[in-house]
Amino acid sequence: GALYGYYVDTNLLIINANYGGAEGAYSRRKIYWNDNQIIRIDYQEHYIDLEEYEKDNTLKTNNTPIITYTDTAYQILLASEPQMKKLVGDSVVSEEWDFFLAKRLVDCGFRMKEELKTDKRLSK
Repeated sequence: GALYGYYVDTNLLIINANYGGAEGAYSRRKIYWNDNQIIRIDYQEHYIDLEEYEKDNTLKTNNTPIITYTDTAYQILLASEPQMKKLVGDSVVSEEWDFFLAKRLVDCGFRMKEELKTDKRLSK
């Protein structure tokens, strides 16, 4: 994985975090900050769709199981009227607010911000 923080002076503007897993799975988070508050989160998950794999595990190419992936992206705006869009490809498939996902991503953003403080170059 990788965690990057983009600053102007000592003000954090963007966190860019990537995590790569087995079999080509990954997740990406881009978190935008203003005055120590998260204002936007772009989150993408690309994981093996285990439910689909277990259902269709008879599909094979050269005796290798065919693996399908979830490829879902979320755009979360944390303004006076919060908004959440769930996208598959370029299509919005839902605008329903998912409180637990939003809370998990916000909590993660603040933990990543604390982790960035451990960088000796930023602790002046």
